[in-house]
Amino acid sequence: MPKICWAGWTGGEMAEVARGILVIDRDPLMYILGSGTTRDEMAYFMGHGRRINYFVSFDKFFYDLEQYKVDILIHNTYIFAHGCRPSVYNNDSKNRCITEQPQWKTVKAVKILHDGESFHQLEVYKQLCVRFDAVITYNPDLKEFCDREKIPCHLSFVTTPSNLCDPGYTRDIDISFTGTGLNNSYRRVLAQTLNTLPFDTFCSDGAFEGLQIEDYIKLLNRSKMYLATYSAPGGNLHPMHCKNKDGKALLCGALPITEEFAPADDYLLPSVERVVFRNLNQLRDIVEFYAGNEPARVEIVRAGQKKIRSQFTSEHLFIKAFKAFGVI
Repeated sequence: MPKICWAGWTGGEMAEVARGILVIDRDPLMYILGSGTTRDEMAYFMGHGRRINYFVSFDKFFYDLEQYKVDILIHNTYIFAHGCRPSVYNNDSKNRCITEQPQWKTVKAVKILHDGESFHQLEVYKQLCVRFDAVITYNPDLKEFCDREKIPCHLSFVTTPSNLCDPGYTRDIDISFTGTGLNNSYRRVLAQTLNTLPFDTFCSDGAFEGLQIEDYIKLLNRSKMYLATYSAPGGNLHPMHCKNKDGKALLCGALPITEEFAPADDYLLPSVERVVFRNLNQLRDIVEFYAGNEPARVEIVRAGQKKIRSQFTSEHLFIKAFKAFGVI
């Protein structure tokens, strides 16, 4: 089987998505180029015993690839989010990218771009794609560009860590809601709506600077329902893809409630694998119904869990992508 190096940033991609490569290489090289968060979430999702190198210099990075005899190099690209969040920093003090170094062209491994940010900076990613042998994306616009340029590209929905589960905690929270910017604009309205309901609710900032990842997962394990919004804090629906909070909620046993969002219908089917609302009054009605109808809640959760585990874990992502690219 091929030897894999995942070179990128701590945080969501390395913590959650990268675990999918373990079904192909049980001992991958995790090469940390910088941080996407002030906390290391990797241990929670990937476990201990990982082989980790930290960026020291470009010469050492390319030397390590040669010494480890890497067949596949996956690069995730938080470098282009530098400035979006104060917690994003690069180990290269000059904020340079490995793909800009002359040694990049001589790397023998198959170079695969894992796109985590193109919905912010599509034009930057178009320029970046041509430096790679293949691309994994969640953005149909980037997929269209790659197809035009004849760059092998695998389009997917965002995946969910397969090791999440429902340990059987008492579900003492009727509905929870977490995310960045709960005190701003649209998300503030959602939180206020939930807090006015006569149910046990929990609303908190989440993501990178809010709940610890362990507390967030335990919250999902304790929640009957979880408001898994597809929108940005300002209310615009996510332009690239649905996020994976609904998938995480399902594997943890909580019913995901989302906005109506047609691009996500092939991911989780409305009224079958998730519940959708079109306005705040409908959101209130949905919470009231499922708070008092456990069999209906559980039926949708189980259907959603089956969909996620059979199609949308990170293991499925890399097996499908690598087969499409002809590297396994």
